[in-house]
Amino acid sequence: MPVYNYQEEKIQILEITQKGIQKGIRALSRDIDWGSPLNYDLVVTREGKELNTKYQVNPKPAKNLDKGIQKLFEDMHIDLTALYRNDDPFKSNEKEVQTLT
Repeated sequence: MPVYNYQEEKIQILEITQKGIQKGIRALSRDIDWGSPLNYDLVVTREGKELNTKYQVNPKPAKNLDKGIQKLFEDMHIDLTALYRNDDPFKSNEKEVQTLT
């Protein structure tokens, strides 16, 4: 799924393979107080290394999406199906992955 990475200040594709992260997001989505994670930000933290790695998923209170981020997303033409063709989902964009400045 496309996500905005606040640290990198750009839209990226998020693919979650770690079961701990998947379980954390699933638990939040089923929680009556949080609901769909499309409506709030998530912070994923990692502790440990290799087989001892643990992930924690923390929700952030809902807030309005920054208009600059919204515009950045709308101006991009991300083709997620390109991932299944082993192609670049950002390829249709005239510019490389854009950053918010």
